[in-house]
Amino acid sequence: LKRKGVEGIPLVAVHPGSSKPQRCWPVERFAEVCRAMGRDGWRVVILGGKGENQLASRLSESLGELVVVNVPQEGLSLAE
Repeated sequence: LKRKGVEGIPLVAVHPGSSKPQRCWPVERFAEVCRAMGRDGWRVVILGGKGENQLASRLSESLGELVVVNVPQEGLSLAE
């Protein structure tokens, strides 16, 4: 977060995926909530595993500059 210059900025972490796709909330809904939070100064960290890259990418594309880290896209582990 230091490298990205977002230290001290309020962050919300979202995990749009699930091991069971039928349990997933639609990406559009995650985007709505994140955009509303973005209007209040929050930025987004997208979480997910290797198999959730496409889902994370769709969310990231719809949020644009609100996303500070997209864990699946950047090949990071949750610990990182």
